[in-house]
Amino acid sequence: MKKIGTIMLGLLVVTTFLGACKKKEVVGPTGPAGAAGNANVKSFTVATVAADWTGDQVAGYSITLSVPIITADIVATGAVMCYLEYGGTTYALPYSYLYGGGYTRHMLFNYELGTLTVDRVDDDGLTVNPGSSSTKIKVVAISSTGLIQHPNVDLTNYEEVKQAFNL
Repeated sequence: MKKIGTIMLGLLVVTTFLGACKKKEVVGPTGPAGAAGNANVKSFTVATVAADWTGDQVAGYSITLSVPIITADIVATGAVMCYLEYGGTTYALPYSYLYGGGYTRHMLFNYELGTLTVDRVDDDGLTVNPGSSSTKIKVVAISSTGLIQHPNVDLTNYEEVKQAFNL
């Protein structure tokens, strides 16, 4: 009986010492850098035609798009940028400019979960339907993490946004 007690005590001591041993961690070499990604930024582009816009000359015209990249997280903490490409030039919205006829044209947008609406209103009350020409609407949804990682990007410049976020 005394031998069993001694053996048990010996096993307890050995397992305690073995359990206290630490293996030395060996860290391997750093691998090559991966390609730059844009997991925090998504883009959506749609070409419009006249039938897509609703409204009248007096109140202006609008188009509402289903934009699945505008998620609850983007609405709560991110940013949505909207750009209008017309005649080879891309404009960040909102955008107002003095038109040749002496009136100001306003291009505005608003968004909510899953949708974006672009409005076109001329302050002379004679807004022309914008769908009669080739117009593209580009939407960029940027998570708060993406904004933190690129604090100096000029979000009003589509080409700079496109380059910074690899769109």
